This record gives sequence, structure tokens and C-alpha cells, in this order.
Amino acid sequence: MTNQLGNYLLNVDFKETGITSCIYEDSNGKAIDSFKWTNGKLISEEDRCVESYELKEIHGITYLFFPWINGDVVYRGSSVHYYVLEKE
Repeated sequence: MTNQLGNYLLNVDFKETGITSCIYEDSNGKAIDSFKWTNGKLISEEDRCVESYELKEIHGITYLFFPWINGDVVYRGSSVHYYVLEKE
């Protein structure tokens, strides 16, 4: 699944092995992180966190809804924003 807008999260690849790779770009350039995935959850053992995701099919196109959780959400109670990526 690819983010067409070129924002921070660029691509998420779910592999049948239960691992996903997330390609993102920040001020240091592009990087890849790996997570374990299971039904609706991404698990980062390194960061000790679990994030939810949701796949939805709308008009025959599959979308990934993935929350963007940052310090503003965690420490200040700000609203969660979502990446919406279209399946290739």
C-alpha cells in the first residue's frame, strides 16, 4: 500500500510471514522499520508499542487506515490523525 501524497509514511508492505515493513521519510531521509502484524494490530517489540490498523474496501478499492500517534496525542490529548493508503 502506498501513500500518494509523499507524507511521512510512504509505504506499508504486509508479508505472509507475519512481518510488515513500513517505509517512511523524515528529516533524515527515507528509512524502513519492521513490525510484527496480526489481525488488526502492528507490534513493535523495540518500541514496546502496539498500534491498530484497519483495512476497508470502498467501491472495490482496498484502503489501509493507520493512525498517526505522536507526542501531541500521547501527552497532550490531541485528536488522532490517520494515514489512508490505497492498496496497489
